[in-house]
Amino acid sequence: RLGVPLSGLYREVLSSNSIKYGGDGLSQDLLYTDSLPHLGYPYSLIFDLPPLTGLILLTTSGLEKPVF
Repeated sequence: RLGVPLSGLYREVLSSNSIKYGGDGLSQDLLYTDSLPHLGYPYSLIFDLPPLTGLILLTTSGLEKPVF
């Protein structure tokens, strides 16, 4: 589970598990938020993250820039 600040859809922008980086190619594509708060954030995502994988997600809610 990963806490996120905004509800809606999130898409994978970069994954170090991509085949082009030597991974097995497991992709998250689109993730939908859950209304369950997690670690101080009002929403959360549930997904499988392979060991040693770095993942960058971006909300599709129409923000001008990512929230960090």
